[in-house]
Amino acid sequence: MMSFGGSSVSTSSISVDETVAKVPIKTGTDWKLVKPPGNTRSPYWPYFLKFDVNVHKNKEDVVVCKLCLDADKHLEFSTRDGNTSSMGGHIKNFHLSIYDSIQQRKKKSDQSNCSQEGSEVKTTKSTITSFLKPKRTTEVVKHLFITAATASIIDNAFALSVVEKPSFRRMFLPLNKDAERMVNITSKTIRTSILNMGRMAKAATILDLTDKKLSYTLDHWTGPNNWTYGAVTGHHIDPVSWKMCSSLLDFKLFVGRTTGELIFKDISKVLSQFNRAESMLLADVDNETYSTPTTTAENNVIGVTDTTGNMGKLGEYLRDNGQEHAYCFGHIIHLVAGIAFDPNAKLLKFQSSSDIEEYANSRPKKLIQDVVTRWWSTYASIERALYLQKAIKGLIATSQVACEVLSNEEWKVLGEIESVLKPLAFFQSVLEGKSYVSGSLVPLAVFNIRRQLNDIVEDEEGTMDGVRKLAKALLDNFDIRYTPNKDDKNLLTFSWGAVVGFRKRYTTVHHYYFAAAFLDPRAKTLLKTFMTPVDWDLLKERIFDLMVNAAEKAVDDNVSPHKVTSDNARTVLVDTTAGSSAKAATVSQMFHVSSVKKSVTNKDAVDPNSVRNKCAVELSAFVDDGVWIPLNDADGDFLNPLDWWRDNSTKYPNLALLALEYLAIPATSAPSERVFSRAGRLLTMKRALLSPDIAERMMFIKDNADLLHKHYVTLRQQEVESSYDGFIEEERSLLPHYERPAKGKKGTQEEDNEDDDDGIVVIDDY
Repeated sequence: MMSFGGSSVSTSSISVDETVAKVPIKTGTDWKLVKPPGNTRSPYWPYFLKFDVNVHKNKEDVVVCKLCLDADKHLEFSTRDGNTSSMGGHIKNFHLSIYDSIQQRKKKSDQSNCSQEGSEVKTTKSTITSFLKPKRTTEVVKHLFITAATASIIDNAFALSVVEKPSFRRMFLPLNKDAERMVNITSKTIRTSILNMGRMAKAATILDLTDKKLSYTLDHWTGPNNWTYGAVTGHHIDPVSWKMCSSLLDFKLFVGRTTGELIFKDISKVLSQFNRAESMLLADVDNETYSTPTTTAENNVIGVTDTTGNMGKLGEYLRDNGQEHAYCFGHIIHLVAGIAFDPNAKLLKFQSSSDIEEYANSRPKKLIQDVVTRWWSTYASIERALYLQKAIKGLIATSQVACEVLSNEEWKVLGEIESVLKPLAFFQSVLEGKSYVSGSLVPLAVFNIRRQLNDIVEDEEGTMDGVRKLAKALLDNFDIRYTPNKDDKNLLTFSWGAVVGFRKRYTTVHHYYFAAAFLDPRAKTLLKTFMTPVDWDLLKERIFDLMVNAAEKAVDDNVSPHKVTSDNARTVLVDTTAGSSAKAATVSQMFHVSSVKKSVTNKDAVDPNSVRNKCAVELSAFVDDGVWIPLNDADGDFLNPLDWWRDNSTKYPNLALLALEYLAIPATSAPSERVFSRAGRLLTMKRALLSPDIAERMMFIKDNADLLHKHYVTLRQQEVESSYDGFIEEERSLLPHYERPAKGKKGTQEEDNEDDDDGIVVIDDY
């Protein structure tokens, strides 16, 4: 069975010999597939079906694997410009037996063609081939080895001097009798190679992100050598694939004090690199020939930072220069939760007893220490202590440990405190990712945290007085950071512009997060219920203004959005009740999702003649026609709104331009903090004296390896002789790869949290 939009559909009736295959999908229409044209040359085409372009106009170059359809799987691949490499890679990785048979047929075909040729023809062909193929000299092989050795050192965090060790060089002697001459390199050689490779990684980043609408996060970190490093990450949505893209924009030694003024000057210079009209040249990276900092505002969407005083000052400089700035949601929530605890509280480490039935089938766990520099360690320590409650009591009762004993009443208090903090921990965890849309959920998170804290405060019968007082203290602090609506304290406060309070700190959710929530089909309908009617109408007005500006700019830039017609102005409603698993129930409870279906109102779109009329019709269709997808699926995993936009961007072309910009805004500054997690594994105490320039280039190579691979051939050809061109592709295959650990589903919070266990994130209160 295959699941489409929550319903299961059997695909066993699809025959690969049929001209057209029809499968019901979530839009209620037929999914029409056709056999590929008979003149296709790739051996992989017989195993794929194309979309009928008469029905699916936006999937002209998309194919579906027939073998996967037979196995109730739905995998799509692009064949843009006739490229079938993704098809071949899929067959190789998932249908190996088919791939082997294809390779055997190709081998037999080549042998047959070769045997039919005359000796004179073969001689001519051999002569031509040897003439065209560049000569593989010892010098070329040595250069390829240097590239491979550099990649290994970067991937495995080896010392640069490892290449000078005799044991390292002896490894290659069995492979080639001349290996000694090829591998006889020094750490200085590797250093030069890292600098050059990192230079191209930086150039590839600039080349790929030039003129992209970038949201960014930035932070600073003190390494083991007491040097301060700065990191900036950029985030945007690819307009073709509608995938979230994140890249390292900057990592370097920060010279001087981290004041708001110096940070502003630095970030202006960093962002100016991506506002270039001319093509990217490697010489520009060497000479730092970038555009002037005054040009950063045009393609810079918003910066997200922590809440420290210097970042507040940075926000002032950004606003004064027409740019936007927001606080990290994760920092704010952590600061609110931090007032719940005595910082001098102590918990002892111990191991649980395997004699207790509850722990018999699980690995013994230690208590988690409360560390001020580690996000949510206080909550995690309480949660773990409650889990080990029986073991702790057993150890104390048998005098195996000596410590202050918690009474049953205190254990109960601890349990209720954990329930008070759970909503805050939940939302912080959900919104800290970088590979999925998170910023649009910030207004919903603020509303629901306030609602749940209010529920605890008002629960006089079911909650202990001390815990209610704690919840009230958290709520008061939360209301200072996110001021409730003056007309209805249970609703959100909305203002199109920065609202600052004490010490010039923001006191409301940034208006760009409201725009993101409006454009998120998961959040839009919920957002309306969390705002006053006046604020909702004001938000729609601002969205309309943004649409008109974006549409007019698209016309000026000769980028014409798709027209809105009466057919594509209609939308389809999906039930908000998605799944009944425990995880799904938690999401519904935390986000206060109602199970009531929304009514659908279909309106015939008029044929507008002006940009403003087009935008008005499009906005009305998006708002009034019940556009909606549930927050999560049956397993409790969040649905991806970018998938919806990929399928509906032609229906709402001007809103799609805004969605590309605002849905890429991260909710937290966690992406830049994850950079320091990886830097911490690079700049260890044993490598504390690694020079800053090497550290910078290695981080660019590792974090932006995908961009380096993408643009390597283009950039490499700028600096090598034409005789070496034949080896550039082979050299590219030896470059480092950034391999994300397989933890959790792709594009979900589980995938993004693999770097969060290092405990180097510093939280400063005010």
